[in-house]
Amino acid sequence: MIQKDAKFATEEWRSLPGLESTHQVSNLGRIRRIKAAGGCPAGRVLKPATNHKGYLCFRLTCEGEVYNLTAHGAVCAAFIGPRPNGATINHKDGDKTNNAPNNLEYATHYENFLHAVANGLRSNGIPKLTHQQVRELRSLKGTATSDQLATRFGVSGGTVRSLWLGLTWKHVL
Repeated sequence: MIQKDAKFATEEWRSLPGLESTHQVSNLGRIRRIKAAGGCPAGRVLKPATNHKGYLCFRLTCEGEVYNLTAHGAVCAAFIGPRPNGATINHKDGDKTNNAPNNLEYATHYENFLHAVANGLRSNGIPKLTHQQVRELRSLKGTATSDQLATRFGVSGGTVRSLWLGLTWKHVL
């Protein structure tokens, strides 16, 4: 069904694969209920949240089951087709909030990585820190803030905190 709304460009709604009887997804990455349930009226457009990676996501409940979906995953499933085994979804323009079908494509992890490097969305995978610097950063915990040490070592505060928590560079003691 195509619907025109003053706030949005022409919006096309399709059934959400797996939840066809209760939800639809639009070519703009919005999700709505098509069947009233649990105090949620039919036609209600759900409000997305942003996850820790910057992707728009939705939490849906259908017949007692909870579903956590990303907008780009829902759009791809409805407008592009089933995801091939081992594939990821690539945002062609690098904007994680642009979930238009023409901005999305299935890609291998490696193709997605190369696209991100080519477009400056991530580094080339070469570590910015040496093993000696990792050991030094860990030894400096408590002597300065993570942001102060991040500036000194040319990395982010999150990188320093991840080192301290043992989430990264686990192999360096």
